[in-house]
Amino acid sequence: MGVEGKRLLVLGAGRGQIGLYKAAKEMGITTIAGTMPDNNPPGIPLADEVCFMNIANPDEVAKKAANLKLDGVATCCLDTGISALGKTCDSLGLTGLPEKAAIMCNDKSKMKKAFMEYGVSTAQYFEISNEEELKNALDKIKLPVIIKATDLQGSNGIYIAKTEKDAYDGFHAAMKLTKRSYCIVEEFIEGWEFGAQAFVYNNEVLFVMPHGDETYMSHTAVPVGHYVPLDCDENIHKQTEEAVKNAIKALGLNNCAVNVDLILRDNKVYVIELTGRVGANCLPELSECPSFSSFFSMLFLDLIRSWILWIGDTEDF
Repeated sequence: MGVEGKRLLVLGAGRGQIGLYKAAKEMGITTIAGTMPDNNPPGIPLADEVCFMNIANPDEVAKKAANLKLDGVATCCLDTGISALGKTCDSLGLTGLPEKAAIMCNDKSKMKKAFMEYGVSTAQYFEISNEEELKNALDKIKLPVIIKATDLQGSNGIYIAKTEKDAYDGFHAAMKLTKRSYCIVEEFIEGWEFGAQAFVYNNEVLFVMPHGDETYMSHTAVPVGHYVPLDCDENIHKQTEEAVKNAIKALGLNNCAVNVDLILRDNKVYVIELTGRVGANCLPELSECPSFSSFFSMLFLDLIRSWILWIGDTEDF
């Protein structure tokens, strides 16, 4: 018995999710596009069904998903639906990213706290809600610093501050954009930015693939492309694998792809942040492996394994 006819909710139907729909179709999986009704995204024609929902609203997604007779839920290339994915997996008993881990993926402050508790190599930080807390933080962290809204995607709400005035301006700018009552200020690590893609199933990291990042410097570094292989010495590769595995453990990421931002300074690897989904800007295509038609298919690996375990046939996995 294969996976044909299994039902998968895909959160999002934009350009970044097109590969998910195509890979699912090749595998005979029925896809349901979870998206808003007013933007006519390109993934809708590729889906077998459509369920209109706000994927940024975990309660709404979980409620609607309960009526879809799902076997799995997935997303890729965006963080908007991460919390909803975690809540839906937990509420419906599906294999996938746990809600607790998903919440930390969407909150840079909670993420940094977990990093500190697990000894992950990362920049020193402070959570701040007002100018006084920012002043106290600046007494402990030397300039330059970086101000970050904790709930926004990509480079939104992130500001490098080389002076105190820059720090206060960045704080006010971040607080105008965030929906939370706080943001974070952290040590600005100036170095070589790169990244990694990984996959974790049943608390086992199946692989870590470092990759180079092409960035454009705006108010902060903005990724515009990626490449493999990463040209660096073996020590950096080993540090990267160790740092990524420690960060995955710190957040409790499981049964998901992992997108990681890293930086190298003075021959030491630091974790900037990570999230429980595959990266964007063609990173899934770069992560192709011989065992699957594409890395998008790896996103179904945890779902497929659970289905095959259910029917008692694990020989091929």
